[in-house]
Amino acid sequence: MPAITTAYQIGLSWTEGAYNGGSPVLDYQVEYKVSTESSYTVYASGYASNSITITNLTPGITYMF
Repeated sequence: MPAITTAYQIGLSWTEGAYNGGSPVLDYQVEYKVSTESSYTVYASGYASNSITITNLTPGITYMF
């Protein structure tokens, strides 16, 4: 999902996944990148919640999450 920041952080939330290949989803990996870059950076891995605040962003830059 693309998001344009207006501050140095952004809050994201998503619908909890029900199953992944027949097993319940226990945690998530949250990744982001500047829209013009080709690769993502892992912000959080093994994250158990369905919402997160990502910090240290640059205002006015388009990010992909």
